[in-house]
Amino acid sequence: MSLDWDSPIEAVQAGWDEISLRRPFAAHAIWKRAAQIDPDDRAAAEALELLKNAIELPAVARSFPSFLEPTSDERRRKWNAAFEQSTVDDTESAEEAFAKLAARDAGDTSALFNQAICLTWMGENERAIGVLDRFVTLEIATGAGAKVSRERAVKAWTIAEVLRQGAGAERLCDDLSHAIVVDRRGQADHRHDQIKHLLGFIGELVPIHPVDPTAKSEPGFENTNVFELRGRGRSARSSSGVPDIKDLSRVIASIVFKQEFVRMSSPDPRGIDELAAILSEIDPESVLREAIPLPPPLWDAAIWTFRLPSDIVREHPAYNPLVRAAVEDWFENIWITLPRHGLGDESPRRAAALIERGDREAEARLAAIVDMREQLGRRPSTALLYQGYPFDRLRRRLGLPLDDPETVDRDDLACASGRELDRLDGADLTDSRRIEAFESSIALGDDARSARFAEAALARPRPAECAVSPLELIAPIVRNAIASKGVDAAIRTIERIVERTTWNDSASESTLALWRGELHVRAGRIAEAYELIENVLIDLPDAEIALEAAAALADAAPDARETERIVDLAERLAGESANDLVSARIAALRRRLDL
Repeated sequence: MSLDWDSPIEAVQAGWDEISLRRPFAAHAIWKRAAQIDPDDRAAAEALELLKNAIELPAVARSFPSFLEPTSDERRRKWNAAFEQSTVDDTESAEEAFAKLAARDAGDTSALFNQAICLTWMGENERAIGVLDRFVTLEIATGAGAKVSRERAVKAWTIAEVLRQGAGAERLCDDLSHAIVVDRRGQADHRHDQIKHLLGFIGELVPIHPVDPTAKSEPGFENTNVFELRGRGRSARSSSGVPDIKDLSRVIASIVFKQEFVRMSSPDPRGIDELAAILSEIDPESVLREAIPLPPPLWDAAIWTFRLPSDIVREHPAYNPLVRAAVEDWFENIWITLPRHGLGDESPRRAAALIERGDREAEARLAAIVDMREQLGRRPSTALLYQGYPFDRLRRRLGLPLDDPETVDRDDLACASGRELDRLDGADLTDSRRIEAFESSIALGDDARSARFAEAALARPRPAECAVSPLELIAPIVRNAIASKGVDAAIRTIERIVERTTWNDSASESTLALWRGELHVRAGRIAEAYELIENVLIDLPDAEIALEAAAALADAAPDARETERIVDLAERLAGESANDLVSARIAALRRRLDL
């Protein structure tokens, strides 16, 4: 690292510039070097102290990563020779020296790690991540001891999790504010009302009143309207009067209406992906996708998109348990499904499946990512929100070693791992534990595993207050049949379930008939598919179902007369139900099919 500052004050300011770019390691290096140059300068010492106590950062980001020692006397001699012409105090020359050492000796992983640390001090975050990536792979493959190698790999990949949030590594960042911008320049003044109207068919628009924190009064924001688009949670409550966590609404997006644009954003990418797909379908030229890294205090913001019912306030006895349940649900059922750059764009549950097959590298990377999430949860500013959530529940779910097994109830199947579930016999479980095992297996995404518990549940009478619907049970059975035996076997599976299962109701049977129709579409049997779909829509005239069926037929057979008939039917049903969103999507489908 070059030290070209004219004064310690400039050096300290350079460090603060790095903080603004979300690069705390680089800031730490600058301030530490400035303090060495002028030990009497208080500004550098105070900056280091502030960073050490920056509660919005995870613990690893407040520390100063140090070099690893060479692993043998022979390598130490090579290191000494390499640094005869340079010094570790000159970060740039040290980085070059360590890079040459690692290139000449592929087994010298300590040199590779130290090269990465130099790059972190220089603010070269993306390059540092690339070197740490190679380090983890080589360390797990060639390290001297399994335990030590794992510890070193986990340490390195935890550092990488901080680096990927910094400027220069945006394309490798996982914690983002995802956004859609709808450009309104040159469009009609009533365009806002049209968008609000269409969004009302997706969720509930709740007005938010922003406040300018720099203003002495509360002027609001001129010509700006802000809403939350919330998914409509079910209103059902248990006999205790408390809603189930699945019944809570979640914020799909925060929406800002300005004269020139509409911006929809969320730290949770799932809702933004859905909105982008719908809006791009209707008006592809006006929709722009954006994503920017979140600032450190908001790295875990996606957790907090749930909303409690208005009557459950902080003083309500159900408040804390519901918040804790929401945290559990986020990590153990949702977060594990989201792809992460740190796992090669795979999800944590996919990494867990690799761990079940003995993949030590996937285990080290996943352990580091979970460690980072735990550090975020332990920040004083957020600890209360997490309600004491023990991250060993998440480690158990993913098949990772537990830090403190006493914090996890082994009888609680809600966070069980795949291996634990595979050891259970669904027929031997009580009704409630069978359903709990099924829901846990669904979160892990293995349809063969889920089908086993679903078959056992369907063979029994439906339990009282069962939160799982017949279709939720049947879906993995059908998917597993498709994957293992093919489309025709899946159709026969649906027919068997309809004939033998007591959980069915008329709505479920209609949906199962639609599924059979979609399977016939996959098999290219368009006439059979059309007959099934038309019969269902006669008994269950739903515009959204008709739209989904029309889209499936359009993808499989765009020129078939049956496709045009279903499109016509969907358009009529949308008009009868005054569902303008479906009407707009049908119009877009017509344009695509040139109908």
